[in-house]
Amino acid sequence: MNSSVIVGILLVVLVLSLLFRWRQKSKEKSFQPNHGFAAAEASVSADTKQGIAISGANANGLEKIRREDPSFDENLFKEHASAFFFQFQAAQTKRNISEMRRQMTEEMFAALKAKEDKQEAEGKFHKIENISIQSVELTHAWQDNGHDFIKVKYLTDFMDRCIEENSEEQGCDAPGQKIDYSQEWLFSRISGKNPWYLSGIEPA
Repeated sequence: MNSSVIVGILLVVLVLSLLFRWRQKSKEKSFQPNHGFAAAEASVSADTKQGIAISGANANGLEKIRREDPSFDENLFKEHASAFFFQFQAAQTKRNISEMRRQMTEEMFAALKAKEDKQEAEGKFHKIENISIQSVELTHAWQDNGHDFIKVKYLTDFMDRCIEENSEEQGCDAPGQKIDYSQEWLFSRISGKNPWYLSGIEPA
C-alpha cells in the first residue's frame, strides 16, 4: 500500500471523526430543558404510551432507555431520585430553591422560584421536618423525540409547619402536623448517558 492511499484513508477517518463530533454537539445544543410535566405528557403519542407502565426489569420503557445507555440501573436511579427529594425539600425549607437550579428544567425552576418569591412577599413559608421516604417507585418510562422520561412516585411522610415571620415561629394556619405525601415527579434527559432534570411535579 503506497503512501498516497494511506494518506487518503487517514483523511477519510479524520473527516468522519469531525462529522461525528459535530453531530454530537448539535444534539446537545438542541436540548433546552424547558418543558414541564404537562408539556412532556402532551408530546407523547398514544402508541408511545402503550405498555409504559413498569412491571419489572423487562418493562418496555426501561429497555429502550438501556439501549441508549447500557449503564442505566433502575436501583441506582431510585437512589438518585431519593437523594434529590431530600435535597429539594432542604432547599425549599431554606427558601433557596436556586440551589437546585442545575438539576431541573427552566420551566420547572421558574414555577418554583415564583412560588418561593410569593411566599417571601407574604412573609410566610412551610418548614418541612422529619422527612421519611416510605417507597420510591418508577411508574412510567418512555422515550420521545430523542429524550428519556421517567415518572417517579414518592410515598413519604413529614412534619409540615407553616411559619409566619416576625411572629416567633407561630403556625400561620395550623400547628405542625404529620403529612402523608404521595406525588409523581417527572425526570427527563437527552437519551443516552446524560444528566437527569426534574421536569415536573404532578399535583396531588
